[in-house]
Order: sequence, then C-alpha cells, then structure tokens
Amino acid sequence: MFGGAGIYCDGRVFAFVDDDALFFKTDEPGRAAFEAEGLGPFTYMTKHGPGTLNSYWRAPERLLDDRDEMLEWAGRALAVAGRATAGARKSPRPQAKKQTSVKSSKAAAAANASGGAKKAKSPRGKASRKRSAPPVKKSAPGKNLRGR
Repeated sequence: MFGGAGIYCDGRVFAFVDDDALFFKTDEPGRAAFEAEGLGPFTYMTKHGPGTLNSYWRAPERLLDDRDEMLEWAGRALAVAGRATAGARKSPRPQAKKQTSVKSSKAAAAANASGGAKKAKSPRGKASRKRSAPPVKKSAPGKNLRGR
C-alpha cells in the first residue's frame, strides 16, 4: 500500500508512520485540531501528480515529548477508526452459487433415485472430459528450431 508502518489497536489502523512523521486518523470534526496546529493531511506522489489522503493528518511533533497529550490524540484517532469500521462488513461477501444445467441436475436426480451412480453426460451426449493441450507446431521441412 505505502512505504510506511501502520499502527493498529484491536485490529484497526488508527495511525501510521511514513518518512519519520506520525499521522493520525481523523474525520471532518477532528480536522480543526490539526488545522489549529498548522498541520496538513498525508500527501504522496502518483504518476499523475500529488495525491492527498484526507483521513490521516500529521501529528504535532511536540506529542513525542508529552505522553499524556499523545495518549489523548491517539485516543481520538482510535475512536475515529472505530467509527469508520463500525459500518464495515464483518464477514466476506457471500460467494455466488454455481449454476448447473437442467439436464445434469435431472441426470443426477435420476441416478440418486435409482440407487446407481451414473456419470452425468454433457449437453452433447458425451461423457465430460478435459481436453488436451493443442498440438505443438512443427517446423517446416528442412528448418531446425534450435538454430543450429
């Protein structure tokens, strides 16, 4: 994703370090505190020019020397990360069901009803099988493929 290091708590990224700078996750109401400090959002370069990630803003350097204030800012960032993931899905998307043809379903049902296991036939009436790879092209007479 980027060359920095994410900072997690309870499975949520609430901050990261990039280029020796700490960035905290924030939202619209929280941006005022960063702006009051004269700080800006995380910026990065793309092939089309600079990009901005408005959900992470640079933390004041003075926090590195003030443990209590660092915990206060980190707590706000963690709360924002919690709100951001509250609406996120807890489980992966459901997989689409595989569609089966009516003929093969009927053949399978008939085999189960008769007690015998029969191979389901493809729509062309032949037993299903994998095709082999296409044949390798041969060189024209008198030509050597190895370049000798």
